Amino acid sequence: MMSVDERLADAVEFFRKEKGLHRLIDQVIQKYRRTGDIRGKVKLDRLDDAERAALSELFRADYSSRDSVAIPARCLAEALERTRFAGLELARILEGYQGGPIRTLAEERDERQAAKSAYFESLRDTCGSPHGRAWLDNAAVKGPGSRSVHRSYGRDPAALRAQLETVLRALADLPTDPSRPDSGRYERLPVFASRIAGDPHGFDIHTELGKHLIAALNWVRASESPTAAPIASPLGAEDITELLAQFGIIRDDLLNFVTCTGILASGAAPCAPPGTARSLATWVAACQEGAVLNVPLRELVRVQSCRPFETCAGPWEHRDAGPAVFVIENSGVFSAVLDEIADDLPRCVRRPPMVCTHGQFKLAAWIILGKLAAGGATLFYSGDFDPEGLQMAQKLMDRFPESVQPWRYGLQDYLHCMPETPLPADRLAKLQTITAPLLLPAKEAMLAEQKAGYQERLIDALATDIREALSQG
Repeated sequence: MMSVDERLADAVEFFRKEKGLHRLIDQVIQKYRRTGDIRGKVKLDRLDDAERAALSELFRADYSSRDSVAIPARCLAEALERTRFAGLELARILEGYQGGPIRTLAEERDERQAAKSAYFESLRDTCGSPHGRAWLDNAAVKGPGSRSVHRSYGRDPAALRAQLETVLRALADLPTDPSRPDSGRYERLPVFASRIAGDPHGFDIHTELGKHLIAALNWVRASESPTAAPIASPLGAEDITELLAQFGIIRDDLLNFVTCTGILASGAAPCAPPGTARSLATWVAACQEGAVLNVPLRELVRVQSCRPFETCAGPWEHRDAGPAVFVIENSGVFSAVLDEIADDLPRCVRRPPMVCTHGQFKLAAWIILGKLAAGGATLFYSGDFDPEGLQMAQKLMDRFPESVQPWRYGLQDYLHCMPETPLPADRLAKLQTITAPLLLPAKEAMLAEQKAGYQERLIDALATDIREALSQG
């Protein structure tokens, strides 16, 4: 008489040899993996002759003319009781057929999660940075900004570990602590990457390692400020540049520049006590000569404060606001306005305080505008009457709500531009982000006309505003 183990081996051998039952057994196993129990129905379509014969013999029914069947999984256990395998547990037969224990999907999911939790915990144990530990805790629970980490874990946990260890070293040795920005230093990205990762291109923003660093810094910045939230991914190039700079990491300090005239800057004096500032000679000379400066980020990071060289009032009803600075995003318009002012004003007032951003705001523009606003200046911003132009005005007003006024952005100014360029639906949709009350008339007119107007038709008006503002200084 065979033992239970011998009978079990006989049953396993039977099912492995009987190809007509393979699909049935495989689906019963999958049912068990999903539910942890043998229940529900198993549906088999497009039966072949071997399957019809095997099913007819096992279940003692005629399947010879059937093309498909739906068999309750429990019927397999009942059918076995009518064979020489009676008394054997179906689950043990299925495990023998599979070649090992059948783990349910829930069990596998729990095991994977336990392994992942241990993975992050082991990284946390080696991390000496509070920023790093907090970021790992966020990533471990799939918090904001951690999706890319989990995708990388799914591809190659070992490679990700090396990357995360590098990111943690970076978080532990940032040039500037975001909670104390004035106490830090600046370091160029390739130099920082070489020092931390051993490769000057290690943190390039298109690499996987660079993306993990950006995600970590974005989360740390948001966690440092309860009012801030991580910028929605994917981040734009200028968003990344600004984010890195908040931690003292500079991507490009020469090609990232802003243009200005009539602006004074103060910075640390050589050999002077800490905190001592003086007007920087290059800026003073440019103001005295009425020259235009293209100021790269490299120079701006040395600047402590900025102010207009000549104090003048704002246009119209804003004459009681702080000292005016006129901000124009288009370089051609900026230069043309300067030409008009220089042609007909006496030399003593040919230094209008003006800033040109050259289109979308770069980090250099944000820095100089921020320092001007911090010094009490009122920023009068002029841009195009298109969705992107209004978005720039909105962004500037959001950043410095107490210091920015739209300039020549009214309904009549839009009509004066004689808008002719049609705006497609995808661009008009961008206007839905415009919420500033002072921009709403232009927004509604653009939605109604579905056309864009441009600053070039406002050059005379812009120049006249600046002349009048200087005369009131």
